[in-house]
Amino acid sequence: MRLRITLILIGVSLFPKTFAQYFDGGILAGITASQMDGDMLGGYHKPGFTAGIWVGRELNPTWSYRAELKYIQKGAATNRSTDQYAVYRKTLHYIELPVIVQYKFSSNLYAEGGLSVAYLAYASLFVDSQRYNATDSMKKIECNALLGLTYQINKNLSMNFRFSYSIFPVSHLPGNLTIWNTYAQYNNVISLSVYYKIN
Repeated sequence: MRLRITLILIGVSLFPKTFAQYFDGGILAGITASQMDGDMLGGYHKPGFTAGIWVGRELNPTWSYRAELKYIQKGAATNRSTDQYAVYRKTLHYIELPVIVQYKFSSNLYAEGGLSVAYLAYASLFVDSQRYNATDSMKKIECNALLGLTYQINKNLSMNFRFSYSIFPVSHLPGNLTIWNTYAQYNNVISLSVYYKIN
């Protein structure tokens, strides 16, 4: 596996024009709004951001695919006092690898669906006036289902709206009943990102 990755990197470095004939690539950045289903704190009240790189290829005039490597913030928060907390904010820092298939509706509108796997680098919890390390309460690996829309602004710039939901529980802690009919906790994230293609 390491040898294959090394050979790909060498090929990209030595033959960038040949690589560019088959693949597009660039950078991405955006904002996120998150909640954790099952934690009894409803609403997309946890803001965050995401940034990374992407590479993609057009299969035919209608279908294409894309892979990304990015940092993304997820988590949960409340914007009001509850019976338990005056302030509650959980921030989850993930390194995520989404793989997306896109369907072209028109010259500038794409629908997308795919899967991603993410690694939890760190989790912090801020309750009232205290900050805690919450990494041990979370599972290190997360798998997600993805749905979204992309609008092509021009040749190099596009805007993406995406919904992401955990396939398996992301926390070691129990939670309320969720849409998967389990008493667990799941990441529920919407994001708005800008993608820039590097020629």
